[in-house]
Amino acid sequence: MLICLAFLQVLWLYVLTEDISHVLSWTTWKCGLSLFYRGGPFFVAHYKKSQQEMVSHYKRTWNLTKEVKHEGYLGVNPLDDGDHNRFNACPSSDAARFGRYQRMAARLSWAERDALGENRQAPALVCLPDGVVLGPRCRKWFAILDVVVRDEPVAYVRQFIEHHLAVGFGHVLLGLDEGNSNTHFTAPENWSGWMKDYAEAFKPYTERGLLTMWSSGTQDKGHAAHVLRFASETFWMARVDMDELIVPFYPEQSVVPFLRSITGKPGQVPFQLKMGRIDYGDGGWTDKTPPPEVPLVEAYRLRSALPGSTKSFVQTDFILLPEAAAVVVANPHHFVEDAGQLGPFTCQDNRWVFGMLLWCCPDYPKVYWPPAAWLRQAELDVPLRIPVAQAVFDRLLTNPLLV
Repeated sequence: MLICLAFLQVLWLYVLTEDISHVLSWTTWKCGLSLFYRGGPFFVAHYKKSQQEMVSHYKRTWNLTKEVKHEGYLGVNPLDDGDHNRFNACPSSDAARFGRYQRMAARLSWAERDALGENRQAPALVCLPDGVVLGPRCRKWFAILDVVVRDEPVAYVRQFIEHHLAVGFGHVLLGLDEGNSNTHFTAPENWSGWMKDYAEAFKPYTERGLLTMWSSGTQDKGHAAHVLRFASETFWMARVDMDELIVPFYPEQSVVPFLRSITGKPGQVPFQLKMGRIDYGDGGWTDKTPPPEVPLVEAYRLRSALPGSTKSFVQTDFILLPEAAAVVVANPHHFVEDAGQLGPFTCQDNRWVFGMLLWCCPDYPKVYWPPAAWLRQAELDVPLRIPVAQAVFDRLLTNPLLV
């Protein structure tokens, strides 16, 4: 009874303070559950897009059609996953907030971004105070992204990279899946087709140290190699697919403050952070494709009511722990199996009731709340984002009518 009353109070406050049209557009009462409790300060937006785009995507990347199933999906065809209306249940503007950044990033030349960024040059390394972490206190990046891709449109990959720079990632690791299980990898000078197109299109990012792009073989090989090659150069690493974006809930603008607040040693903080993954539907585009000038985050603004899966962040010092070798995996949903300090971040991340756990009592010891002092410290030693991304935000502040 008390839970129901608390939910109604939160819902009533939302109605009073937000656009009433949002509430009226809900297609299920479950849209209100996120107002009661939503887990961590960011989530993974999984873009289903329109049916036309989905068919094109799965045919191009996995040779998958509605008639042909794929072993990688355990015999389940993602093009035939039931009523798509459930992906359009609730309005959402959390991701759409970053559409103006995408427009400005596309408008600015790299020369302009470089010049603007000179006023905010970050140090060569990100350094935390002595004694905070188990490994080296100074590293190349604070947070980086691990993703493997096969033949996605260049325009979308560019938006994917820009979005994650905008929300605080310092670098993107982009493994190129050639669609085979070879143990040898194609050298860049021998790339052809879509891989060669990527090399040319994303040269500005690789030249500035924002992107590492390489022929990774299959998806699992790429994920495993990213951990082994780069874990020692960053404090945090996230793993997502190319049709997913990590999005801070409003009013947060960056993943950095919260990650900084839970950066620490084994026994002090959990090392693996699981994020709820929320499906976004066609948003009314049904069988059409949005115009190319409309950013993805603005085109698709309707989502499912609750998370249906999880993706993960990991504090990369886990590789220094004795048990790491036994539990590390190349799974696209997590870095390590649940084990000790490497286990789930909180009870709401790995057990679901109606898609989201509201009762944490049995697992209360797993609930972690960072000390308030750490939260206040968070922005003092790590910038919200790297200079080349901050330059875009700065231009938006000085010229808000340009986009």
